[in-house]
Amino acid sequence: MFRHNLLVIVLVLSLFAGVAIGQKRCKAVSDIVLLLDGSPSITNSQFDLMRKFASDLTKSMAVGPTDALVAAIVYNNVARLLFNLKKFSANEQLAEALLSANRVVGNYNSMTHVALDLAPAYGGGVGSRKYAAKIVILVAGTQSWKTLYTARSVELLKKRGYTLLVVAIGKPAQDELSALVASPQDIIAVTRFEDLKSVVAKAADRTCKVNPFYEESDGLTPALKPCTTFADIVIAIDSSRDVGINLYKKELQLVSDLIAPLTLGPDKARFHIVLYTNVVQKVLDFNTYSSMTEISRAILSSPYLQGPKITYLALNYPILRKIFTPALGARIGSKHVFVLVSGSKSDNMRLAVRYADRLKADGVKVLTVGFSNANEQELKFIASTPEDALMVEDMDTVKKITPMLSKKICSAINSIGGTTETEVDNSDDTDGDNNGALPLPPPKPCRVKADIIFCLDSSGSIGRVNYDKQLRFAAELASSFQIGAKDTCFGAVLFSYVASKMFDLKDNLNQKSVAESLLSLPYMNSTTNTDKAFSLIEEEGMFEDSFGGRNDATKIVILITDGRSNNPSKTAEAAQSLKDMGVDIISIGIGRFESAELQAVASEKQNVFQVTSYQVLDKIKEQVAARTCQVPKEA
Repeated sequence: MFRHNLLVIVLVLSLFAGVAIGQKRCKAVSDIVLLLDGSPSITNSQFDLMRKFASDLTKSMAVGPTDALVAAIVYNNVARLLFNLKKFSANEQLAEALLSANRVVGNYNSMTHVALDLAPAYGGGVGSRKYAAKIVILVAGTQSWKTLYTARSVELLKKRGYTLLVVAIGKPAQDELSALVASPQDIIAVTRFEDLKSVVAKAADRTCKVNPFYEESDGLTPALKPCTTFADIVIAIDSSRDVGINLYKKELQLVSDLIAPLTLGPDKARFHIVLYTNVVQKVLDFNTYSSMTEISRAILSSPYLQGPKITYLALNYPILRKIFTPALGARIGSKHVFVLVSGSKSDNMRLAVRYADRLKADGVKVLTVGFSNANEQELKFIASTPEDALMVEDMDTVKKITPMLSKKICSAINSIGGTTETEVDNSDDTDGDNNGALPLPPPKPCRVKADIIFCLDSSGSIGRVNYDKQLRFAAELASSFQIGAKDTCFGAVLFSYVASKMFDLKDNLNQKSVAESLLSLPYMNSTTNTDKAFSLIEEEGMFEDSFGGRNDATKIVILITDGRSNNPSKTAEAAQSLKDMGVDIISIGIGRFESAELQAVASEKQNVFQVTSYQVLDKIKEQVAARTCQVPKEA
């Protein structure tokens, strides 16, 4: 009887996991963008077979935050995002979403290059991971409109570090695309749509092996979750001459990989990173970055100082500089963590342990990561507990154990409590009128029932630095509202050469989620087709209840742009169409804006805001928030 019951449990688990008993799932850290050809020449039944192929393909992969993540785009003469990488973290929901994917509305030939050009925006945007293999899978049932354009887009993909895999259906698609892939193994050809089911395993195997660190799993082992913790983390990296340049490069990669699973955000993890030898040199502080990509880039480009090693200087640095204070960007209530990365024994263990004890006495969690010639016993004395001292035995195979080390670090951080307001040293916090007291509490958020969609300019004239400032402004503006299903909901659209929906009103129902989604939006870096953003909102029905819109909520669009649109008359026409639907539009112009166009777009004169540059954008945040909050009260 016991055996019979056990067998039933295994069967249920296997069916729930969406994978047969004994079937292996590929475990590989990959960010995958699926491009599905929705050209008019493809019949609905043929498109159904493509959807089934895509769904079955993803069932062969372990899907989750530390495995594969998948975004999907349907295209013909335009491209539409079905969902981004962040949307699904389990196989079942992903497979179901692909089976129910709708075709994009269009009536022209297949403009494959448009989809290829957009793929990096989604593959490197919301939910992307810098340590993941970047893969674009093109499922094409027709020849593209312009082979030359498609070839150019493929080359751009390769330059950005993406691997293009092609599933070509029919001879025209095969003849065109076989010449564009990097290797013959990167294209899988079938004669008919009905043959797609026969190449699922082959496509899955090739996709899996793009990441050289793949492994197979039975599909029943749960994936690691991303590490979400409210912590201010200082990392000190050994840059001494004892390490050597080759190991130093591997050390930088190790640090970058270790912190990658940590979730970055205003109420999650933040980092202050330094190098140490006989001096301590800052790489970045709590306030100098907005994404994990920026942090990784800063770490990997850190100079090799090559000085003699004095470990206690690194341990004394947070105390001497008062790094864990609000004056230097630390947050009240956050967990305080210090991570010492070491590749050799310290010059003076007694002093190193003494300063480590001072940190621990101040409530700082001390973790150590040792490699090469580091003294393991010394690192255990320095760490808060012996279990908080991690050793890397072989730097050449470190990638295989990085997830385990990251999990240990996350567990160690989550095992501690946050500081309280009385534990924070504010002796240097003398800015403003508080005379060194704790910061004043933030104003109460606006509580109105409103559906608000950001239309954010992602054109090339902005530049990456200013674009990040725009995203921070949007996130801070959203934080001025009480967010939730009964209060304010936010959606977002990016526009450049094309417009793309980033997330719906129903997708992010708290301030943390809205801020995280806005801060991780991709940069398109092309022209300024503002009209397409307004048209997309209407055509996609973003204010409809199926996407989180509510009949009794005030509908608001907030446009943020830095210049004149490519077609002002079309922009005004598209804006008017939204206004005719009862949508209030607020327009914000930055720098080289067209004042007349901002006026034409906005619902009324008091809905227009203008600043001279991105550097002063934050100065109008309260005004914009107040006006946006007032609109529902006037309705």
